Amino acid sequence: MASRSSCCPKIQAHSVTETAMKPLHLVRPQRGFTLIEVTLAVGISAVALVGLLAMIPQGVMTMKRATDTAIEARIHQLIVAEIAQTDWQLRGKYDYRAPGADVRLYDDQGIQVPQSDKNRAIYTVRLILPGAQNGGQDIDKKLPKRLGGQPVHLFDTSDPDEPEPMQLIIMEITSAPSIDSIAKFDAQENWPMIHTYRSTMTRLVDEVTATGTTPKGRD
Repeated sequence: MASRSSCCPKIQAHSVTETAMKPLHLVRPQRGFTLIEVTLAVGISAVALVGLLAMIPQGVMTMKRATDTAIEARIHQLIVAEIAQTDWQLRGKYDYRAPGADVRLYDDQGIQVPQSDKNRAIYTVRLILPGAQNGGQDIDKKLPKRLGGQPVHLFDTSDPDEPEPMQLIIMEITSAPSIDSIAKFDAQENWPMIHTYRSTMTRLVDEVTATGTTPKGRD
């Protein structure tokens, strides 16, 4: 009996030891990243980040061009509508060569602002109406040097004293702050920053009044 009782503790000790050692065999060593792997990961991330950052200025410029195009189109429509409501014999007053004429200023919404408030202006417009009449004055038919400097003939009438029934309207629009006067539109270094819009206006057929007389040209 003594021999049996002395064996039992050994068996129990062996069993406890074996149970305690089992979890050690289940633990797997954790392997970290090598220096080469880390360097490659950082390099790939840097290349991707540089590519994304390079796209930001291009996206900003694309958005600005789209905004400028939309606002300039709005300005063009407003000016054409204004000229269309003006007497045909007075349309020449819009030309930059008419007495007292000046550039037009518009804000970021395409709304005209006065010269006294030019700090709010974003867009500057110079109007050209070659051959237009301004009361007793006829505007020169020649285009500015930037547009070739050649005379414009849209319609040849049989009577040289009869005004042409068509009118060319040219708008030079820029958002460059440095171009804020008529003369600066002619500076060659500013030409790349100027956008040109062209429209043609036609005088409507003269209407006959109730008395049978025909009034002078209406637009």
